[in-house]
Amino acid sequence: MIGGTLAEPKRVGTEEDAPRVVWIVLNWNGRDDTLECLASLLVAGISPRDIWVVDNGSDDGSLTAIEGAYPSVRLFVNEENLGYCEGNNVALRRAVRDDVDYIGVLNNDTRVAPDFVEPLLSALDDDTVGVVGPRILFADPPHPIWCAGARLGFHQNLSELRGFEEPNDHRYNVPEDVDYVPGAALLAPHETWERVGLFEPIYFAYMEDVDWCCRVRAAGWRVRYVPTSVVYHKASGSTGGGYSAQRKYMTACNEVHFLRRHGTLKLWAAFWLLDVGLWPLVFVRAILTGRGRGALGKLKGLWDGLRGRRVAAPRRARRRSKS
Repeated sequence: MIGGTLAEPKRVGTEEDAPRVVWIVLNWNGRDDTLECLASLLVAGISPRDIWVVDNGSDDGSLTAIEGAYPSVRLFVNEENLGYCEGNNVALRRAVRDDVDYIGVLNNDTRVAPDFVEPLLSALDDDTVGVVGPRILFADPPHPIWCAGARLGFHQNLSELRGFEEPNDHRYNVPEDVDYVPGAALLAPHETWERVGLFEPIYFAYMEDVDWCCRVRAAGWRVRYVPTSVVYHKASGSTGGGYSAQRKYMTACNEVHFLRRHGTLKLWAAFWLLDVGLWPLVFVRAILTGRGRGALGKLKGLWDGLRGRRVAAPRRARRRSKS
């Protein structure tokens, strides 16, 4: 395995002269995953004061469990599900205002290797790099690659996760510039967040990380994949899995919003030919593999996106706000 060893974890942010690195974890009805994620951050040497959890209107007992197990972490409570973008933005605004040196975002269904932080910080020593992302592996053995950075181009859904489902061997061992790093796990300096801004709420969830990294590159910085930093990811737990109707709807709808902001001739061609033109073939294949609802969700998302509609959240019980 590259990275993710069981070596003694480095202590991050405990020395007075060490940079402060805050990690933001967004939770929405993911109590058990979030508790596991927080435990891994503590093993990695992250101080509880630098672990910020945002609860997005959960009704599964998450708040009680998190406060009981980790009373020292900082907890932000939203009254309802604000989505991935605005949910994270609640804590990102505070981190930017507090002038935190580095701000990272982690999905709650991830767990980090004990030594994952130092390679990311080392890559950010180069001031031409605006954001970094780790090697992300599937959480289940034998831990194939989920993502080694990502690229935009002539692909379905406009983009491709590099190394997706490939074995975690010698492949993708070299640090590289990529088009974007997924929001499942990324780290950026304060200056990047301050100059580029936060996640764009129009997306609610999905494609916001692609948009944000495009803005980072437009500001003149590089986006860097760091293979010696390792994070494990359960992938799409909050939306029912990789080909769920909800996830395919959100992604498809937001593709259109992304194209209206960043679309090139190549990306628009990929959209019309691969996502719209080939949808009937995708639907037939989905029916044969029992994934017809996902294909229909994608079609509805494409249509709604072209009509200018936005992804909306299901209504949940309202909660008090605290931070």
